[in-house]
Amino acid sequence: RRYTDYVAAEQAIMAVDTLLNGLVNSGQVSEAAASSLRGQINTAYAAIDDPNKYQPRKFRRALGSAVRTIRALK
Repeated sequence: RRYTDYVAAEQAIMAVDTLLNGLVNSGQVSEAAASSLRGQINTAYAAIDDPNKYQPRKFRRALGSAVRTIRALK
């Protein structure tokens, strides 16, 4: 998905953040591993901070980086 739409991007990063928190809380992902994702998640949140200044490229890069990091956690 390209996430050129602000609302879709907002929902996507909130889902990733919620899932990560759930994995940490259940002990499936360590705090240390989660902290490696926090910067990427925060960058994605920054890209959607203001709907009038949505930065789709910045968002896609941050989300893509987070997804690659999550895949490496396996």
